[in-house]
Amino acid sequence: MTERIELALPGLPVVSPAWLHRADSETAPTLLIVPALGVAARHYARLAEALRVRGLNALRIELRGNGESPLIARRGIDWGYLDLVEGELRSAHAAHRERLPASPPIWLGHSLGGQLTLLHQARCPDQRAHGIALTASASPWYRGYGALGPGVRLFAEVARLMADRLGVFRGDWVRFGGPQGARLMREWSHFVHTGRLPALSPHAWNPMPALSRLAVPIHAIAMRRDRYAPPPAIDNLAALTAGSYQCQTLDALPDGSAPGHFAWLRQPDPVADLLAGRWRTG
Repeated sequence: MTERIELALPGLPVVSPAWLHRADSETAPTLLIVPALGVAARHYARLAEALRVRGLNALRIELRGNGESPLIARRGIDWGYLDLVEGELRSAHAAHRERLPASPPIWLGHSLGGQLTLLHQARCPDQRAHGIALTASASPWYRGYGALGPGVRLFAEVARLMADRLGVFRGDWVRFGGPQGARLMREWSHFVHTGRLPALSPHAWNPMPALSRLAVPIHAIAMRRDRYAPPPAIDNLAALTAGSYQCQTLDALPDGSAPGHFAWLRQPDPVADLLAGRWRTG
């Protein structure tokens, strides 16, 4: 059974949707799925169903600006990392606890979504999860990308300049993430250049000390031929925290192709197997 949920966004007159895929057991863990930059929640429906049939609950979250979200980034409609953490992620956790109070929550972050899950846990200790799953999720620090590092750094500078000039990041123009909040991309650009997140608006909160104390277990899945989240960059993201950390590599999908950064979403069974093997029994 799939239940549509409306998530309140503090300070905004709109809500953002999420979808709960219930397993047979209400005490089974729930994977709270946070999408990649510019990826609609509908693209995680197959993954959520694969988790459900393996005995895990799953909650797909729509981030603002994507899919069925009523918000579209443009000049005057802006957001950053902290807006997403205190908005969609905090509301999703509360919705999960209301509907499945006996189910241990596990954050599952894809790409940017993994960065958001770590920030949520650092920012919201009252909503502590039992663990964090990172799927194709990494620090964007350019030093984690080897020979591609200079290109990553250059693109981050282009993203910052676009955000500054236009008041919005037009990812649809450069085939990267669609329209996004200017502040989010300025913060991301800083992350690329320094390996550290800056003080995050609107509260000027420095997340780095809280991240360095975060001791939530992290299970990462690296994907073969993933240029956006190579293993060194995944390690760099986990290294921002104090949690136990393990990383597995998925080499191939059922049809023999490489999982890459996005292709695994179309054939999610191997990822669901790895996640169920790690989190179904805790």
